[in-house]
Amino acid sequence: MRWLKALLGIAPPERPARGLYEAAIALARRPQWYTRGQAPDTVDGRFDVLALVLSLVLRRLDQLETAGPLTRSLLECFIDDMDSSLREMGVGDLSVGKQVKAMVDGLNGRRLAYDVALDAADALNDALRRNLFRGADLPPDTLDWLAGRVRALERVLDGMDLAMLAAGPALAVEMGEGA
Repeated sequence: MRWLKALLGIAPPERPARGLYEAAIALARRPQWYTRGQAPDTVDGRFDVLALVLSLVLRRLDQLETAGPLTRSLLECFIDDMDSSLREMGVGDLSVGKQVKAMVDGLNGRRLAYDVALDAADALNDALRRNLFRGADLPPDTLDWLAGRVRALERVLDGMDLAMLAAGPALAVEMGEGA
């Protein structure tokens, strides 16, 4: 149906969280995640990094009482993007819906895992190993670097109120070599 709307010139609805979603995408595409952080530079690896960033953004939105509409819009942006990406990769129309559902389920599972890990002492490295690297062994300094970036993003987001998040801020996180 999306192709018909495009053909007829019907624009998709404007999402209030579009700027916030684009900021999350821009952060997830930073090369340091894949070089210094050794996240797999694959379709799955990029999904996992985006899921990590979105998990932190959604965690912050959950802490704000009136963020429901922005949260919903952010998830709709994610669904629209995953749908478009799958279609661009040549996935058939009949299976796109199932795969998007699996991706939403994957985001929700990672979100829960990161929520638990961020609230528990010393659990973040294990959650990163399971979700970014599917349990593969990595040097501890790599996991420490990634955990440092996650905590830095958490601090940045904690300093933002709903209006700042709705404005689609640049999610500036120091991606240097230090933790």
